[in-house]
Amino acid sequence: MSGLTPDKASLLRFQATSLEEFLAAWQNPSTETNSISPPSAAYHAAEHLGMLYRCTNDAKILANIRKLPIDERRKLVMDACAYVAEMTLEDQARRVLDVGRAFDIDDGLEELEDLLLHRDELSTALWAARLLVLDFALSDPLREAELNRALAGAFGVEERFDRVLRDHVEQLAPAAAVLEPLRQMIAIPMSSAELPWWFQLESESGLEQTYDPIVDWLEAGVRAEGVKVSPQPVHDTVSALLERVRKIFFAARPAYQLATASDELVECEISGIHQGVLRIRRAGDALEFAILGDTGDSPDWLRASDRLGIVDAKGNLLESWSLDEKISHEKLTDRPGQARLVVWRPDGHTVLAEAVLRRS
Repeated sequence: MSGLTPDKASLLRFQATSLEEFLAAWQNPSTETNSISPPSAAYHAAEHLGMLYRCTNDAKILANIRKLPIDERRKLVMDACAYVAEMTLEDQARRVLDVGRAFDIDDGLEELEDLLLHRDELSTALWAARLLVLDFALSDPLREAELNRALAGAFGVEERFDRVLRDHVEQLAPAAAVLEPLRQMIAIPMSSAELPWWFQLESESGLEQTYDPIVDWLEAGVRAEGVKVSPQPVHDTVSALLERVRKIFFAARPAYQLATASDELVECEISGIHQGVLRIRRAGDALEFAILGDTGDSPDWLRASDRLGIVDAKGNLLESWSLDEKISHEKLTDRPGQARLVVWRPDGHTVLAEAVLRRS
């Protein structure tokens, strides 16, 4: 570690030791001295791996972990995603950032700092998790559907937490200094404009960045295949890889069966990167659709340009229509076997949520 400042050298030793300890705890969950759960150990192993890699830009660090068998890496990442799925960061952020809440400058500042540190920690852990499985998760998305469902769920937790924080950047700005030591230790080459928004709270640049976990996953895959990309979304230039990523998220978790649409009114949950309720209402011989959030209104993640579509079991888009378009009942029911009804975003082929359609 020659050339490193004492602070950075100490941090790297801590990250390396923590990575080793959490990985050992995950691999040996039944030892008497190990009280940490496998999901917690997996998540914190990914967190320290990401921090260590980010602070060194040393590909050997990642390569050493990727020497683990594929089955072991798959299980490690799925356990880490299971830990993320149980996180309550969104609720914590809403509580801390509640504008009607009495705010103590000392305790309150510490809570704001915790939110920013959690944001960076979660991003780094999921970044490392993606890198651990990138070599096989994108190559056969149907075979790896369970893994990619787990990643999709973790992306959803991250995005919902991110959205709450981004809505309160002015409240978070006083706590930005807590991230400065971490920012200074980033060794991966990137311009100031490419830094995540939470490292840019003290400036105006970067705060208009959009966050899309699927595009992030896509860009990681592009870089892994040796394609040089800019920080901007790359879906127009790598259509083949995009198609593979699209299939991954067409396989995102479809946990609900639609009732037959012959009923006067049908409501069912939709899930995936986003959650909501799909309402199907009879309008004469046609069907009307509405997507509702928790309050019964259109959810904030939904755009006017988003579309509904039907996807077959192989991930092929059979048909799509605008959200305000009425369609015939047969479009939903006259499908061979099982299909999925998806809410998708055409400007990135991003599947936002879905439900299962089965013939009655």
